[in-house]
Amino acid sequence: MRAWKEQRGENSGIHGKCHDSHLARSGGGVHSKEQRLRLDEKTFRWMHNKDAMATEKLAEGIRKFNSDAQHLQQFALARVAETIG
Repeated sequence: MRAWKEQRGENSGIHGKCHDSHLARSGGGVHSKEQRLRLDEKTFRWMHNKDAMATEKLAEGIRKFNSDAQHLQQFALARVAETIG
Protein backbone atom coordinates (compact mmCIF):
# COMPACT_ATOMS: atom_id res chain seq x y z
CA MET A 1 0.00 0.00 0.00
CA ARG A 2 2.75 2.41 0.95
CA ALA A 3 4.68 1.80 -2.31
CA TRP A 4 1.50 2.37 -4.33
CA LYS A 5 0.78 5.64 -2.52
CA GLU A 6 4.37 6.83 -3.02
CA GLN A 7 4.11 6.08 -6.74
CA ARG A 8 1.00 8.21 -6.96
CA GLY A 9 2.41 10.93 -4.66
CA GLU A 10 -0.35 10.45 -2.12
CA ASN A 11 1.65 9.90 1.02
CA SER A 12 0.04 12.73 2.97
CA GLY A 13 -3.23 13.32 4.79
CA ILE A 14 -4.71 12.07 8.02
CA HIS A 15 -5.79 8.70 6.64
CA GLY A 16 -2.41 8.08 5.02
CA LYS A 17 -0.50 8.95 8.18
CA CYS A 18 -2.78 6.90 10.38
CA HIS A 19 -2.62 3.89 8.08
CA ASP A 20 1.16 4.19 7.59
CA SER A 21 1.87 4.57 11.30
CA HIS A 22 -0.29 1.54 12.08
CA LEU A 23 1.56 -0.47 9.44
CA ALA A 24 4.86 0.59 10.97
CA ARG A 25 3.72 -0.55 14.42
CA SER A 26 2.47 -3.87 13.07
CA GLY A 27 5.71 -4.50 11.16
CA GLY A 28 3.77 -4.28 7.92
CA GLY A 29 4.61 -3.50 4.40
CA VAL A 30 2.66 -4.82 1.48
CA HIS A 31 0.06 -7.25 2.83
CA SER A 32 -0.63 -10.53 1.10
CA LYS A 33 -3.47 -12.90 1.89
CA GLU A 34 -1.25 -14.58 4.46
CA GLN A 35 -0.10 -11.30 6.04
CA ARG A 36 -3.05 -9.12 7.02
CA LEU A 37 -3.51 -6.07 9.19
CA ARG A 38 -4.88 -7.19 12.57
CA LEU A 39 -7.21 -4.72 14.28
CA ASP A 40 -9.39 -5.02 17.31
CA GLU A 41 -12.76 -3.29 17.21
CA LYS A 42 -11.63 -0.35 19.36
CA THR A 43 -8.68 0.44 17.05
CA PHE A 44 -10.80 0.01 13.92
CA ARG A 45 -13.48 2.38 15.22
CA TRP A 46 -10.85 4.94 16.24
CA MET A 47 -9.17 4.83 12.82
CA HIS A 48 -12.55 4.96 11.03
CA ASN A 49 -13.80 7.91 13.10
CA LYS A 50 -10.60 9.86 12.39
CA ASP A 51 -11.40 9.63 8.67
CA ALA A 52 -14.20 12.16 8.20
CA MET A 53 -14.93 11.13 4.62
CA ALA A 54 -15.23 7.43 5.54
CA THR A 55 -17.56 8.28 8.41
CA GLU A 56 -19.77 10.48 6.23
CA LYS A 57 -19.83 8.01 3.33
CA LEU A 58 -20.82 5.16 5.66
CA ALA A 59 -23.64 7.26 7.14
CA GLU A 60 -24.76 8.29 3.64
CA GLY A 61 -24.78 4.67 2.50
CA ILE A 62 -26.85 3.59 5.50
CA ARG A 63 -29.38 6.39 4.86
CA LYS A 64 -29.67 5.48 1.16
CA PHE A 65 -29.98 1.77 1.94
CA ASN A 66 -32.80 2.50 4.40
CA SER A 67 -34.57 4.71 1.87
CA ASP A 68 -34.27 2.06 -0.84
CA ALA A 69 -35.55 -0.63 1.54
CA GLN A 70 -38.62 1.48 2.33
CA HIS A 71 -39.30 2.11 -1.37
CA LEU A 72 -38.94 -1.60 -2.11
CA GLN A 73 -41.35 -2.46 0.70
CA GLN A 74 -43.92 0.04 -0.61
CA PHE A 75 -43.51 -1.32 -4.16
CA ALA A 76 -43.92 -4.92 -2.99
CA LEU A 77 -47.01 -4.08 -0.93
CA ALA A 78 -48.54 -2.25 -3.91
CA ARG A 79 -47.89 -5.25 -6.19
CA VAL A 80 -49.44 -7.63 -3.66
CA ALA A 81 -52.46 -5.34 -3.29
CA GLU A 82 -52.89 -5.28 -7.11
CA THR A 83 -52.71 -9.05 -7.30
CA ILE A 84 -55.13 -9.67 -4.44
CA GLY A 85 -57.53 -6.82 -4.96
